[in-house]
This record gives sequence, C-alpha cells and structure tokens, in this order.
Amino acid sequence: MGITDNAKDNDSSKDDSVNHILNTDKSNSNTDTNTGANTDADTSANTDSDSDDISIKEIPIVIGRSPAATKKYGTKGALLLGKEYIEKGDKILMSNNLYLDIANAHVMLICGKRGGGKSYTMGVIAEGLSLLEPEVRQNLSVILLDTMGIYWTMGHANKKEAKLLEPYGIDPHPVDVVIYTPEKFYYEYKKKGIRTDFPFSISIFEVEADDWCSAFRQDKYSNNGIFIAKIVEELSEQKSKYILDDILTFIDEDDGTDDQTKKAVKNMFKTAKAWGVFSDHGTPLHELAKGGQITVLDVSCYATMPGGWDVKTLVVGIVSKHLFIQRMEFRKGEELNEIKYLEKYFIEQKAIDAEKKQEMPLVWLVIDEAHEFLPLKTEDANAATDPLVIIMREGRQPGISLILATQQPGKIHTDVMTQLDTVISHRITARLDMQALGLLAQSYMEHGISRAMNELPRLKGSAVIFDDLNEKIHKMRVRPRFTWHGGASPSAIKDE
Repeated sequence: MGITDNAKDNDSSKDDSVNHILNTDKSNSNTDTNTGANTDADTSANTDSDSDDISIKEIPIVIGRSPAATKKYGTKGALLLGKEYIEKGDKILMSNNLYLDIANAHVMLICGKRGGGKSYTMGVIAEGLSLLEPEVRQNLSVILLDTMGIYWTMGHANKKEAKLLEPYGIDPHPVDVVIYTPEKFYYEYKKKGIRTDFPFSISIFEVEADDWCSAFRQDKYSNNGIFIAKIVEELSEQKSKYILDDILTFIDEDDGTDDQTKKAVKNMFKTAKAWGVFSDHGTPLHELAKGGQITVLDVSCYATMPGGWDVKTLVVGIVSKHLFIQRMEFRKGEELNEIKYLEKYFIEQKAIDAEKKQEMPLVWLVIDEAHEFLPLKTEDANAATDPLVIIMREGRQPGISLILATQQPGKIHTDVMTQLDTVISHRITARLDMQALGLLAQSYMEHGISRAMNELPRLKGSAVIFDDLNEKIHKMRVRPRFTWHGGASPSAIKDE
C-alpha cells in the first residue's frame, strides 16, 4: 500500500503539513473538539450490548496522522469516524473513539460488497466536515460525485438513529449541502420539485481532443480520432472560446476529410449535445470548491442514458484536471505567504497573516464506483483515468485528497493500490478482492486480512481500517450518521 512511497516520510514533514492547517491553536488537549465529548470512549456505544463496552485512557487514535502530530494537535482537524473494536477474553468489544485526519492530503479507499456500508461511510466522512473547528473547516472543501443521486438527503436529519448517536454526543441534524446538476437536467428537476441548487456545465473549449476520444471510445490515432484532434486544434487557434454548434459547423465546412469520417464524428458530437452538460460559460471551479462547503455533483441523471458512463468519466476527468491545475497555482502563493510569515516571525515582527483564510481550500474529492473511473486494464482507460492517476501520484503537494469507493478492489487500477495511505474495508468475500487487500496488509500484519475480516462482529458498519502511515490495522465500527442516509435498499416490509 505504497509503504515505500508514503508511509516512510518522516514525522517532521507530516507535522509541517498538519501545521499548515492547524496553525491557530498550539495548546490542544485530548478533548474531542468535534463533538464536545472527551476522546476517552463513552461507556455505552453503538452495539447490541452496551454493558460490554469499555473505555481505555490513552492518546487518541487518529488515522493518517503521526504519533508526534497527534500528541501535538490531538483531534483538531480530524473527524470522528467511529469506535475501535478490541479483544477482551473471547469477546470483541467497542472501546475508544477513532478519528480520521482530514487536515492533510490523503488517498483513501473504501470497499465492501454490495450493501456493506460503502456509501454510508462516505456520507459519514462528508458530513464530518461540518463538525470541524471553524478555523480548520474554512480551509477544506468536499466535492461528492454522486452517481446514484443519494446524497441530497444530507440536508435532512437522521432522527431514526438518534439513540445510536447518543454514545457519540451527537444529535441528529442536517448539514448545508450545495447540489449541482447538469444544466439540461437542472431545469427539469426544478419543474418536478426535485432538490437541486445550481446548474452545472462544462465549457466546450476546456475539453481536449484526448478527452473527446475517450468519451467517444475512439482510438486517437484512428481516422475519427485524428479528425477530432484537427477540429479542436483549429477551432482553438481561430477563437479563444467556442461552442458545440461551432464544432458542427466546422465539420460541415471541412473539405479535407472524407464524408464517412465527417458523418461519424458529427453524430458523436450531436450525441454529446444531448448530454446537456456543455455550455458557452461553464461552472467556475471556485464555486464547487468553497471553503467549508459540502458540494454534491449529481450525475445520477445519466444512470440509464446510453453511454452514461462516458459522460460521467468526462465530467470527473475535467473537474479533476482543473482542480489539480488550480490547486497547484494557489499552492505556490500559499508557500510564499508561509515563507513571508516565517521571515517576519524570526525577525520578531508581528505576523498578521498567520491565520488568514486560504484563497482556495484544500479539496477532498469523493468518488463512488471507482473501478469504473480507474479500471485495472489499460485498454479500459477513460477520460477520468489519467487525471485521477495524476492526483493520486502528485496530489499531496497541492493539497488534493481522494476518497475512492468500490465493490471490486480486485478490478481497480494498480496505482490505487500503490498510492493508498488509508483503507476502510467493510466485509468482502470474493477471492479476487480478498487477494487485492491481502497484498496491502501482508507487509505488516502477520496473519493477513482474512483473519481480521473473520473476527469482525456481524454488525452493520463493522470494518477493518488500514493506516499505512503508522503501519497499523484497526478493527472498528463506523459511527451512525447524523444526516439522513439516502442509499439504503428499499424493502416491501415497513417498520411500524
């Protein structure tokens, strides 16, 4: 799991990275600032037998944060993920709270078989942003790519699990979530009364030839691919901005391409026009990635559309690419400000910019069905694959984190497995998937993933979490959500 690349960074570099976000309060204790509860676990928890729960007094467990940084900052900039399971005799009981560092850049995988709790856990992490300290929250942003249309429910309180939340000191409550829907469907949703806040669109001139070829499933060296590259190149030279109609006009007026190729490519762009996601303006990226904001980019409208996954991969690819570019640009300015601050500090001048809000927050990009965007086989690569691989390899420096969820870890891009620093695995049973996770764990867990999975209580939310930075594996139970979960399976039997 990228131990040689990620986990071997020394603690001082990690502390500096944490300090970039947590530089406003050096006098932190082991108090859970996210919930108002002490980090020592409560004596009751989200289990079938509260009397069996125990509490151990120790430094809080913060996944993805070094012991030195945890001792220094406690749980500041970390969200409450759940409780740790520990063994007591022949029993497995829930113990202390377990936290997840989100003040730094990470690459995280959430996996489990269908109905195992992946989307629920993604919601727990996303809603957790709202519980962070204001001075930390303002420097972070969460963007959820919603392929199934289930995260709009975060705007409603999870009152049905109020009792289960009591051990965590959290009351059910909604969070402010901003929902973007592709422009064509935004107006349809509004007419039908379906929750959406803003239209989302992509400027056509931001889409590169390779992106079009991937979306249209065309070899870029084929006649069609070469013609698409010609269209993009020549239109870009003619004007700084253009629209889909300009592309169609270019095709009609081109004299250097055979009619068969022109007809085929024209039909492709007509199909793209029907996707309803392109415009002459495009949604500014800074609107999606606002400090302290949970943004849902709802692309569930493409779930039943022919070629729907091609549209989704194109959207994810464009958003990911521009997020990376913009964060790289802003990071240079942030580092310059840090240098100026240190220079002022060391010559004993008053540093007025020490607690300044970042112009562009650090971004957490949350993607379900990750194996569709990052397939294992090279020939299955799509418009999202390369941008996401770049973020996995280089996203730490500009401050972009990835949370990838999948039912099939055995069918995901190899770079995911080498770049990961955190894995939350709910129960899985397929041999291929067990083998994939076993490779991650075997380097520092003698008995492997199978034993850890088998020891988990058969309760919803139970999971094994791999912390590559600290080279540890924890058995845990994810806490209940305080916002409504929209991904539950329907049942013909209704509770009375």
